[in-house]
Amino acid sequence: MKSAEGEAGRRAGRKRAKAETPGRYSEIGSERLRDLAARHAEHSDPLDLLPELALLRALLTDYVERYDRFSAALIAWHESFGNPERPAKPVKIVDLAAAGSLLTQVGTLALRIEKQKSAGAIGLAALDAVMGQMGAALVQAAQETIDDDETRTRLLDYVERRWGAIEVNPRRGV
Repeated sequence: MKSAEGEAGRRAGRKRAKAETPGRYSEIGSERLRDLAARHAEHSDPLDLLPELALLRALLTDYVERYDRFSAALIAWHESFGNPERPAKPVKIVDLAAAGSLLTQVGTLALRIEKQKSAGAIGLAALDAVMGQMGAALVQAAQETIDDDETRTRLLDYVERRWGAIEVNPRRGV
């Protein structure tokens, strides 16, 4: 009876923990996975894949550096059958291809997010063309409405300087 009560208490504790963690992944049973998902969601630039690239390179380097030792242990174990003093089976080697597969999925997801963010957006070349047309329309409007050449020239110079000071950063949306 005690084990049933203990299990019910653990379930109630997990439900409380889930209720305290709002969001898409609040129903994840593993507290560690919920915490990791929340931590990754807080990153300011989730599309930056340089850390994943560095991790993949580190995993590959580690695997290559330890390959000879793993191979020797596996061969020694295999050749030891029939020997009563044979060594224990080597520890299972984690398949690093799974890590590479996860990193590929991260990259695919990042591209999908970027595609969703840019849906309906215009490219920089189109924006440049529109801005050129707007500049030409401004000059034409100034010529049509400001008779004084000096005032018109000063106005257009000020506009050109201010437009030139505008920073375009596609990642921030401006």
